[in-house]
Amino acid sequence: MEAVQHDLFLCRILTINQVFLQENVMSLHLPGQDGDFEIFMGNSPSIQVLRPGIVTLRKPQENLFAFMSRGILLMDGKIATLYTSSALTLKDAKEETLAEALQHFSFQTVGNLGA
Repeated sequence: MEAVQHDLFLCRILTINQVFLQENVMSLHLPGQDGDFEIFMGNSPSIQVLRPGIVTLRKPQENLFAFMSRGILLMDGKIATLYTSSALTLKDAKEETLAEALQHFSFQTVGNLGA
């Protein structure tokens, strides 16, 4: 059986303190300001505002999930860079950490509605 070739692009999630995550992916499912959307290799260059929520990184053999606060996506067609103040991977999250993150991210969303 022949292996299927996927068009991969680099996804980076950068927080204030670190390169949080860097993976080659087939697509990204993102929480956009105006609704969820998905991007693929070769998408037109764009800048998008992201709301707090779950980012799905689709890889050939698995999906990765990250929870991030409000942020910005820069896509140049080959590299997607997400800038955010804080993020955590859901597989590494403990229940209390996730609850604290959800409370913090919810506060950011409600506190910035008028901005």
